[in-house]
Amino acid sequence: MKNFIAVRNSLLFVMFCLVVSPAFALTITDSSSFNVLLNGGAYITQNSAAGSLFSDEILASGNETKSGTVLFNKIPYFDVGGTLYFQFVYDLQEQGGEGKKQVSIDDIVISVGSIGTIWDYANGINGSIILNSTTPYSPSPLSNGGDMALYVPVSLFYGFGLTGSDLLTLTVTQSQSDNGPDEWVVLGEGSGGSFFQAGDPIGQNDVPEPTTVLLLGSGLVGLWGARKKFKK
Repeated sequence: MKNFIAVRNSLLFVMFCLVVSPAFALTITDSSSFNVLLNGGAYITQNSAAGSLFSDEILASGNETKSGTVLFNKIPYFDVGGTLYFQFVYDLQEQGGEGKKQVSIDDIVISVGSIGTIWDYANGINGSIILNSTTPYSPSPLSNGGDMALYVPVSLFYGFGLTGSDLLTLTVTQSQSDNGPDEWVVLGEGSGGSFFQAGDPIGQNDVPEPTTVLLLGSGLVGLWGARKKFKK
C-alpha cells in the first residue's frame, strides 16, 4: 500500500510539473532541426530561395507585433505527399556583429477578413521559434535569401467560399531581433509552386455543384429501385 501511495504521489508531482512548467523553445540551429511538425498539420522547413525569387513582401517584422496582407493568387502552393500546402518564406536579415543574429518568433497568426483566424501557431505547446542560436555564429544554413519556410495546409481554408482574389492577413509577434527588418515574403514564378488565379475557388465549396447533386440523386434513386426489386 505504501509503495502504491508513493508511486501515485510521484506521478501526481510529474503531472503538476508538466502543467506549471513554461513552454520550451523550438530552437533551430542547423538544417537537420528544421523539419518540425506544428499544429493544424502545418510544418516548418529550411528554405534557401534566392532573393530574386521573392515576389511580394508580406511584412517586415521587428521586436513587436506586426500585420501584413497578401492576395491568395500571390501565394504559391505545393503538393507534398498528396497534400497541398501554402508556403510562406521567412528572410532573416543577418546584419550586425556577433550576437546580433538571433531572432525569436513568438507567434504567427493567419486570418482572413471577417472570417477571422484560420491558423495560429501554438506557442503554448512549442514555445517560440528561435532561429540561428548557434554560438559562435555560422552563416549556414541561415544565409542570404530565404531562411525558413512555413507550410500551411490549403485544406484549412476550405468551406469559406474564398477565391484567389481574397486577402490573407499574416500577423507576427517577434522578439530578440537586433538585425533589422526581417521579412515574411512569398515567392513568385520559378519557385516550383502553383498559383490560384484571381477568380479560382480555394478548395471545397459550401454548396454542392448542380452536377454533384444530380449524381447523388441518381445514386439514391438507383438504391431505392434495387431495394424494391430485392423485396419482390
